[in-house]
Amino acid sequence: MSETIYKLQPDRTLALRGFDGFASAAAIHNASPNGFRISGTFRDPADFAVAVLYDADNTYEHPRVRYLPDFDFSGLALNFNLHYPAGLEPIDSPRFNWIDWATLDCIRADGSTAKVRLWDHAMLASPSFPAASVGVNVSTDSQIEAFDRLTLWYQNLAFDYIVPEGKTAIEFAFFAQGTGTTHSISVNGRAYSYTETDPLGESSAQQAAALIGAMSGDPDVSASAGSQAHKVLLTVRASAAGRAIAVSASDGNGSDVMRYTTPLLVAAALADAINGANWTLANTPHALLAEVSGSHLTLTAGRYGTVNLSGTSVTWISGASFSGITTGSLFRLANINATVASIESPTHLTLTASAGSGSGVPYVAPRGGSDGNLIQLTAQSKNSRLAFDQSALQLSGGQSDVSWNINIDFSALGIDQLRQCWLTFAPALSSGAFAATEWQAQFSNWQLTGPESRKVLQVAGRGSVRVESDSTACAYAGLWNRESGFYSKYFAQATADPAASVTVTYTCQATHDLYLGTSLYADRAIAGITLDGDSETSLDCRLAAGSAIVTRRLLRSGVAPGRHSVTMRMQQPGVLYFDFLEAAVRSAIPTPLAARHNISPALDFDTDHTYKLPPSRLLWGFDQLGYAGAMNEYLGVFWWNERTRVGGSVSSAEVTFSGSFAGGDSVF
Repeated sequence: MSETIYKLQPDRTLALRGFDGFASAAAIHNASPNGFRISGTFRDPADFAVAVLYDADNTYEHPRVRYLPDFDFSGLALNFNLHYPAGLEPIDSPRFNWIDWATLDCIRADGSTAKVRLWDHAMLASPSFPAASVGVNVSTDSQIEAFDRLTLWYQNLAFDYIVPEGKTAIEFAFFAQGTGTTHSISVNGRAYSYTETDPLGESSAQQAAALIGAMSGDPDVSASAGSQAHKVLLTVRASAAGRAIAVSASDGNGSDVMRYTTPLLVAAALADAINGANWTLANTPHALLAEVSGSHLTLTAGRYGTVNLSGTSVTWISGASFSGITTGSLFRLANINATVASIESPTHLTLTASAGSGSGVPYVAPRGGSDGNLIQLTAQSKNSRLAFDQSALQLSGGQSDVSWNINIDFSALGIDQLRQCWLTFAPALSSGAFAATEWQAQFSNWQLTGPESRKVLQVAGRGSVRVESDSTACAYAGLWNRESGFYSKYFAQATADPAASVTVTYTCQATHDLYLGTSLYADRAIAGITLDGDSETSLDCRLAAGSAIVTRRLLRSGVAPGRHSVTMRMQQPGVLYFDFLEAAVRSAIPTPLAARHNISPALDFDTDHTYKLPPSRLLWGFDQLGYAGAMNEYLGVFWWNERTRVGGSVSSAEVTFSGSFAGGDSVF
């Protein structure tokens, strides 16, 4: 029975890009139409692995089941769940995308490239996405004084608090001067006075005591006996903490400012400074969210950006998307707290209450993920009167061991004419020494949606005709050279002769599409193609690639049955390859060949056609060709051999130079 296969079908199109001394050893397994897993080992922080999801220029299967190049992804969308465990740099990381671990990388049919950041198209598929946080206390060992100072450093940002000028206590001295003399104290404009009335005279202590009595109900300060009987001691009440209190007194005392600062006030001021920061201007990987409870300050890793507001509706404009925000989460808008009611997409959410309207409103919200655990802050204090209970703060508790649902709309993203796309895996950043790490990424609920005609991949099926480069049906003109390589029958014809051409005559009994088997590379030529004397079309064989790609390119579609003649010539200079001409009658994968139990395939796990493919794809190819005998598999030692030195030593020598070097001296 024939089989229909599809673009991006894990067990039919997926492959490793490969690895060497600069990349992680990895393997794709558990591949099915619904998903796959990829496992590997990182031995160095610069390691990486690449899974090619689709390559229009398939080089793996036998020509009988090798799908025809198809670049059309218009109207298609890919949806899947993704889970990265610890050890892999997570897609939620805000760090620089140093080896493209954060993106789906694409090469379009025209050679242009695109990077689609996965997290910008992700919805959280787990119940929670914990953000890293840390707590710190503001403390004092005595009365806080003016100009005491605390600073929290986050990267090059300093959240600084300097205690404002003001005294917590002040003494005023008063002196009796005779009947009719008035003595007074003013507190924030409230005047308290006493006038001497005893004709026999009063003492200075009586003046102080009278003023103390008069001030008993003042809301900002308390008045009590000072260090001497004729003095009044003013002390700021705890209820007036943080306020500037202007005081003055008669009797030559003058004026001053009083203020009472507490650890609670300092913690609140630091929280306000952090929450009011312009994170877009700071351009840090994470924002910080600050919450205060008494003198305890909690800092949480955050995301930031700008949004449009319309009542409860919030639409993303710039910065971090809404991926991973959960219902009930804090959502700060221009330093005003709001609460998330629901998340509709990575670019739209709804609040529990109206936040007004506006455009380009800055927002900050928690950002879950393990990268937040790398955030460090330095805490500094001027003295012990005002201090933090820690000098270094390390955030912790962030988790990226969650599942994401990813949706890639190829047309909406401008990548619907696609030659190749792939994912890259990199080791997670760590703050300490790197240790070898085994890892496994899991992809599930894999589904490609869209028009069936664009989803399917087809092959050159029954009735197709292939004319090889050595066929007598080929008439060559000019200088051509026979080259060996991974061509249709190991050989192809190549020319750099501007006057060279080849004419191929063939007969096909069915309506067909016409393909040229050729080689694409940066130094290739542009060919001119005519079919039965029609208008010449161009085939550009130039391709910016790391190595030459032996593949097929479409020359004509819907060619009528019958005998035809195709001529290919050098239209623009370069190297032009002719491997074969194929009249492809499109079909699904044909019925497998009858099983032949006397044929035993052999696999060498150091070669591309083996270790790069998931076993399900490899064995499917065997089944299609009828290989039913016992399979011989050679497990490669080059990629999978892991050695650890035990004992031994590294030779070394120490040379000591004495004396002074003079001009012209040399050492070998």
